[in-house]
Amino acid sequence: MENKTGKNIAETTGFSLSTVEKVLRGQSRQYHISRETEKTIRAAAEKLGYRKNELAAAIRTGVNRTVGVVFHASDVSRCSSLHEVLSGIISEAAARDYAIHTFMDDDMERVVDTLISRRTGTLISLSLEPARRCLTAKLCKENGIALVFAYEEACSGFPAVHTDNFEGMRLAVKYLLDNGHTRIVLCCTKHTYCYDAARHAGYLKALSDAGIPILKQYILCRDIVDYDAFVEEFMRLPEAERPTAFVSTSDTDVLHLVNVLPEHGIKVPRDVSLFGFGNTRATEFSQVPLSSVEESHTLLGKTVLRVALGCETEIRDDGKGNYLIPPRLVLRQSVFNRKTNVPAGSRETIRECGRHGRRNKQKCWDMQK
Repeated sequence: MENKTGKNIAETTGFSLSTVEKVLRGQSRQYHISRETEKTIRAAAEKLGYRKNELAAAIRTGVNRTVGVVFHASDVSRCSSLHEVLSGIISEAAARDYAIHTFMDDDMERVVDTLISRRTGTLISLSLEPARRCLTAKLCKENGIALVFAYEEACSGFPAVHTDNFEGMRLAVKYLLDNGHTRIVLCCTKHTYCYDAARHAGYLKALSDAGIPILKQYILCRDIVDYDAFVEEFMRLPEAERPTAFVSTSDTDVLHLVNVLPEHGIKVPRDVSLFGFGNTRATEFSQVPLSSVEESHTLLGKTVLRVALGCETEIRDDGKGNYLIPPRLVLRQSVFNRKTNVPAGSRETIRECGRHGRRNKQKCWDMQK
């Protein structure tokens, strides 16, 4: 059977050969081709039995259908979210007939040289360390390599895909406020990364919107070494000043607190409510199942691949090159409703909220799992 070409599709659809080829290369978004046009061309390609000759395309364009992915070696073992992001990248690449070539980021000059020698023109960086990200951006810009970051924020003119950390924390604190908590401690870390600062800002915004005074004694931007001493520090406060809830920029702190608080005679959630960030596996199986902000890492991986290839994506950039993945509140049994004097939830609920597009429209709904 004769292999159909882009010219056959152009003749069938009435679109120019140039438009057809851009759609078939996955460049609809890059060239502002409408979804209707893309659907028409792809439907015609499928009906005609079109199959792209990858070898001929690579010889003609000098570029193969491979995307480079670079990350830090230590993150492979200590960062479970990295595996989910990689899973999203790989599944999306497979769906679009792309191969993935992985690298460690300890020698970016060598990585870029390899990309050039293998005619790979696109790179995704999962690196978090600021200096390494800047070096990656510098080398890609000098060598004409398309670069997209996962995590953190856009850098040196290259876009980034990451969780809407500000909105995730704002929603978590708002949920605690809605359940009658006004003395809420923020367990944060030093602002080494952009997401630390964004989550901190989300906490401040929620309190400000509710007209709650922001007290420095309730904001801890440091690593907690001794959780017993940490709890005792707050229990020494007058009863009217003691916190009724702790919210953390990671799940680590609340996972420790859910075990330490009962040792001091403090019941979770009756006396103190807890809310984490990350929705790691352990939160579901702790002695009191913990509410947490979920980051959709698989969706992040799929989105970063689409952005890297210039494909259409439902996640819009914020005008600064950041594609924000909507956070989800996973509500379990670690929050007490001080207004009704009962636990806030008896079974797991997922609340999804997101800011979409430059106007940051919100869409929220609840669904029982």
